[in-house]
Amino acid sequence: MDYPDANGIMFDAHRAYLSADRREWGHPPTVYDDSVKNRWRQYWVGRPCWWCEQSTHYGGVRGELHHMARTDIPFAFSWLCVDCHQHHGTAVTSNAFGRLLYLKWKYDRKNTVWIPLAVKSGQHLPDLEP
Repeated sequence: MDYPDANGIMFDAHRAYLSADRREWGHPPTVYDDSVKNRWRQYWVGRPCWWCEQSTHYGGVRGELHHMARTDIPFAFSWLCVDCHQHHGTAVTSNAFGRLLYLKWKYDRKNTVWIPLAVKSGQHLPDLEP
């Protein structure tokens, strides 16, 4: 599968848009906006954790917004239960990040944009891990 983002950019093609030298990408500003986080969080409250698919309904396991990059823009957000956030959301391995990227694409395609996420995370994105 090609995994197109919200702009129609295929995952495998996103690297072609970015130079090999990350210093040429610039440093986009970090956006801090609680209203954006709160609106996004409200949409996902009660929906399953993306990683383990466990319910995060009120009174059950708590779901948490996880940042895949340091910015409050929805392309950088993912939805994980508390346990998965602690175990997978903080993992620095490319396999864990690749899995999280795949889950972002699977559950939140309208906010999945490969190039801005790569630039903001400061790295070429690792291969997706379906």
